[in-house]
Amino acid sequence: MNKPPGRLSPSFAVLTWIVFLAAGGPFAPIRSKEIAETRLLMGTYVRITIDVEGTQEEYTNVLDKSFLEIKRLENVFSTYLPNSDISVLNRESVLDGQHTDLRKIITRSLHYTSISRGSFDITIKPVLDLYRRSYEVHGRAPESSELTEALSLVDSRNIRLNEKSIHLTKTGVQITTDAIAKGYIIDRTIDYILKSGIIRAMVNIGGDIKTVGDGWTVALQDPRDETEYILTVALHDQAIATSGDYERFFRPDKKAHHIINPKTGRSAASLISATIVAATAMDADALATAVFVMGPQLGLGLIEQLDEVEGLFIDTQRSVYASTGFKWISIGEDVIVARNPYTK
Repeated sequence: MNKPPGRLSPSFAVLTWIVFLAAGGPFAPIRSKEIAETRLLMGTYVRITIDVEGTQEEYTNVLDKSFLEIKRLENVFSTYLPNSDISVLNRESVLDGQHTDLRKIITRSLHYTSISRGSFDITIKPVLDLYRRSYEVHGRAPESSELTEALSLVDSRNIRLNEKSIHLTKTGVQITTDAIAKGYIIDRTIDYILKSGIIRAMVNIGGDIKTVGDGWTVALQDPRDETEYILTVALHDQAIATSGDYERFFRPDKKAHHIINPKTGRSAASLISATIVAATAMDADALATAVFVMGPQLGLGLIEQLDEVEGLFIDTQRSVYASTGFKWISIGEDVIVARNPYTK
């Protein structure tokens, strides 16, 4: 098997933004019938690529409106914007009205909490906030007593939805949709693009990707070497998302990172990367976090039960675990694929 090259041609959709930015500026041509634009939104790079039949200028309005939709949804889900829907809910513990987008994400999040046996929980925000404060102020992990107090607020059963409002029923409970909102926003953006009559497109937000149509190839970055790629996969009307300890971390050695086990309050420690391929970006996004917490064996067990979902995990020994239906185009010669107990 040939090792994927460290640098890929601009026709590749890559789970890192180094290659994307090297491919060219706004509206850089990717193929003869593609136009693409990259903008900075949601604290990351957002790239939209669409197939065109007419001139490039005829499609600038579609791209502009797609980015506006992303901006609208950022104003729903961003905990960094004080007047976003989620910030108001966290501050007031109640949000009156329909707030359809936030309601959909909360409802789906509760589903992931259930099927992952609590490994995915959007009420983890108090623990994440504690970690940030502790490392920023004291340069260390939280004390056990502090962590116990924060963990007492982590329980999705403290979220109540009714027809007219969303409630957080326990004082101090707060939610974050960072592990699912990016995927939801990608799906909604793709929906808008399809309604515009475009039949082949890709939306990439910070490495989470959804495609429609064929001809899309994605390279998965080596979680310990950003210049190398461990494998490539082909996507057709599919999404892909990766969670890893290298994305956001509190310590340089990455032993304390942002993917927290809701049961222990500690950073999940058995994997360094979890990649999910699914029909929707929201599923891929949330499940990547859930299985990262669950670890390779339990994570594979969950993925094997789900339709149209495949996964690939890398553990701390750099062994690679793949679900039975995960297909790659090429894989590095130095990649060791561990035995999948669910393979017949």
